[in-house]
Amino acid sequence: MPYVPPVQRKRKPGGFGDILPRVLLGVAVVFYLLCFVHLRADFPHGTHWYSSSMTTNEGWYAGAAIHHVVFGHWFLPDSFNTAVALPVWPLLLSLWFKLTGVGMVAARTLALLVYLGSLAVFYFLLGQYRRGLMPAVAVALMAINPFCYAFDRLAILEPLLVLLLMLGLWFASKIRDEEIWKQVALGAILWVIVLTKASGFFLWPAILYHLMTTIGWPSFRTILAMRRWPDMRPFRAAGIALATALTLWIVYLAAVLPHHYADFRLLFAVSPGHLPHDLPDATLDAITTGLWMSRALWISALGIIFVSLFWLRELWTMPIFGSCVVTIAGYLGVILYHADREAADYLVVAIPVVAIVLLGIDALWQRKVDGVAAFIAVVLIFTSMAMMFKTVRWVFKPEYTLFDASEGIANIVRADQTAKALLLSSSGDDITLMTGLPALCDLYTTHGLDALLDRYQPGWAALWDGQDTAPLQKHYRLTERARYKVYDDPTRDTLVLYRLEKP
Repeated sequence: MPYVPPVQRKRKPGGFGDILPRVLLGVAVVFYLLCFVHLRADFPHGTHWYSSSMTTNEGWYAGAAIHHVVFGHWFLPDSFNTAVALPVWPLLLSLWFKLTGVGMVAARTLALLVYLGSLAVFYFLLGQYRRGLMPAVAVALMAINPFCYAFDRLAILEPLLVLLLMLGLWFASKIRDEEIWKQVALGAILWVIVLTKASGFFLWPAILYHLMTTIGWPSFRTILAMRRWPDMRPFRAAGIALATALTLWIVYLAAVLPHHYADFRLLFAVSPGHLPHDLPDATLDAITTGLWMSRALWISALGIIFVSLFWLRELWTMPIFGSCVVTIAGYLGVILYHADREAADYLVVAIPVVAIVLLGIDALWQRKVDGVAAFIAVVLIFTSMAMMFKTVRWVFKPEYTLFDASEGIANIVRADQTAKALLLSSSGDDITLMTGLPALCDLYTTHGLDALLDRYQPGWAALWDGQDTAPLQKHYRLTERARYKVYDDPTRDTLVLYRLEKP
C-alpha cells in the first residue's frame, strides 16, 4: 500500500504555536542573508574542519567555466580537467558567468542560490509529514548552523549535490506506480547526481528507497511468510529509474571516455578508494567526525536511529525517515571508502540529520513521552543559541588572507612585462576566480608536469611553503618575489610567489 501519513496528536490552534513558525522562518531568512556578507572572505579561521575546499576545490571544480572565459575554451590539454567526468556544476557556472562575469563573488552567489533551493525543497518535503512548526524549525537549524554557514557559501560541489538529493527525494514522493514517465525522469535525476560528483552513486539507494516506500514497500513479514507473492510495483518502479540512470551513464561514458580516458583516470586517481585496514576503528573515526556538524544534533540523530530499531518503529513507516538513515549510512560509506575525513563531505548529511532529530522528537511527543521530547528540545534550544553566536561572530570578523594574497600575486605578475602572465599553482584556479589572472594547476596533470610546462611555458609559480620545487628547477631558475601568510593551517599557511626564468 502507498504511504499514508499517520494521525497526528492534536494541538490547540491559535496563539504562540501559530506565530512561532513565522518567527523561525524569519530567523532563517536573516541568517541566510548573512551568508552574502563578505563573500570574498576566507573560510572561517580557527576551526578544526580541515578541507581542501579552503584553497583549491572552488577553482578545481569550476575549472572548465573559468577556462572557457579566460582561455577561450573549456578544455586544457595536459591539465586538470574535472569537467570531463563532472560537468554539471561547471556547466551551470558557465551559464551564470555569461550574466555576471568570472569572479569568486559570482561563483559563491550561485552556490548560495543553490543552498536556498535546498532549504526550500527540504521545507516542502518535511511539510508532507508535519506542517507548520517542524519544517520551520528544520530550516532554521540549517540556516544558523556555523558548519553549514562555512561550507554552503563556498562554490564547491556539495551544495549542488544536496539540492539534487532533496529534489530526488521530493520527486520520488510524487511518483505513483503507473507513472512510468516520472520514474524515467527520476532516473535522469540520479544520472545528473553522478555527473555532479561521483560519490553521488552512494545517494542512489536513499532516493530509490524513498520511491519504493512511497509506492508501497512490501513488509518483511509478508516476504518471509511467503503467504503471497509480494507486490512487485515498488521494485518495478525502482528498476525503471535505476535502468534509466545506468543507461544514461553508460551512454555518456561511451561518448566521452574514449576521447578523455586520461582525464577520467586522473580525476579518480586523486582520491582513490579502498576499504581501510582497520575497519572498526575507521568506522568509529568517521562517526565521531560527524560531531563537526553539531554535537547535539549528531548524537541525537544516532540515538534516535538506534532507538527506532526496537521501539519508535513507527518512524520507519515514513519514507523520509528511512531515506535519511540510508543517506547517512551511504555517505559514511563514501568517507570510509576514501579513508578521508574531508569535512565538506559531512555537509551532504546535515539535512538528513536535522530531519531525523525532529521526526524523532515528534514521535516521542505523539507517544506522549513528553519528558524525553522536552529534554531533547531544550538541549537543541541551547545548542541553537551557541550556533547563532558562532555564526554571527564569523560574519562580523572576516579574514581575507587568501584574497589579499591573490590580489598581491596578480598585481606583481601584471606589473612585470618581461615574464609571461601565466601562473602555475595548485590554487591557481581559485586565484583566477578572485583576480582574473590566468593560471594552471601544477598538482595534477594527465601526462606529467614536464609535458604541462613544455606546452604552456608559464612565467610564474605560486607554491605552498614546503612544496617540493625540484620538478620546476629542472626547467627554470626560481626567483622568489613575495610571501603571503594564508589561513592558520600549519601544513598550508604560506603561499610563495616565484618568477620562472629559463636557465
